[in-house]
Amino acid sequence: MEPTAYYYFFSTTAQVIAAFAALTAIFIQFKINSISSYLLGDGLSVLRNIKTNPKAPGYDFKEITQQKIDRLDDAVNRKSLNEIFNVINFIAKLEGGKKPDDKRDNNIRGLNNKFKQKLNMLLFLRSATIISIVVASIAIYFALIYITKVDEFIKDGTIDNHQQTVLVLTFFSIGITAFGAIISMVEWNNISNLIKNLRKR
Repeated sequence: MEPTAYYYFFSTTAQVIAAFAALTAIFIQFKINSISSYLLGDGLSVLRNIKTNPKAPGYDFKEITQQKIDRLDDAVNRKSLNEIFNVINFIAKLEGGKKPDDKRDNNIRGLNNKFKQKLNMLLFLRSATIISIVVASIAIYFALIYITKVDEFIKDGTIDNHQQTVLVLTFFSIGITAFGAIISMVEWNNISNLIKNLRKR
């Protein structure tokens, strides 16, 4: 290959990775915002029920202390999802101890399980975003550095090895970002069920 072709390869690779990573980040961020709003709504709903309807079916809040109510109120106002989960989880355990045979999904324990699933999904997406950005940055860095050393690599006969390095990083980066984008469009409970079914086989 001519030096010009290598210049074109490395520069185009950097642009493709950057564009793909940016597009994926938009999908993932949209999903993160959607899940965050959903969970915040759950916390607000529980708080309202505690204050206005403490005897709602499946949501027996009579034994909840004012300290827990204030803690949940503060968590909702600060939009702290982890703190909201901690309070809901406490209430769910309290309710589960009183009604261990209640298997309904429309009670506080059902809400707690769904909250936990979506919170795990949120943490996973954030981690996937960070990994995607790091890998993409590494791939772009190598591609841009190699552009300045094309002639040198051609002379010492290592250009093909460096080209393969960038290709591996590119496919790895695109693979991770694509995986994150796909996961962001799928509900976490569907993923959990799929994993469970695969384990049974």
